[in-house]
Amino acid sequence: MAGKQMFISKSSFAKKVNKKKEEKRDIINWPDLPVDGVIYKIIDVKKIDTKFGVGTVLNIIDKFGTEKKVWALSRLSREIETETQSSNPRDIYFTTLGQVIKDGKKYNNYESVYQ
Repeated sequence: MAGKQMFISKSSFAKKVNKKKEEKRDIINWPDLPVDGVIYKIIDVKKIDTKFGVGTVLNIIDKFGTEKKVWALSRLSREIETETQSSNPRDIYFTTLGQVIKDGKKYNNYESVYQ
């Protein structure tokens, strides 16, 4: 119809909302990663719109082949963006170091290397 837009149906809306919720349900929070020396490789990065802005989700894998999705820390997101914009991007590996308290606030800590 010229000049009129089609409006989404209730069932289509409900399906989209459920799909969005399912995708987010599979994503773990950074503090839920074990602090046991496991090294993860970032295999995919995806930006997702959230009610707080745009978040970065990492699809990661460990040496045993276990894949997880985790919300990225903002510092790591900036590292990833910088590395992917380079002319020869390298693989990024990281390990979690737990939380540190600095100035009364908790910060998630990690170490990363490129290969």
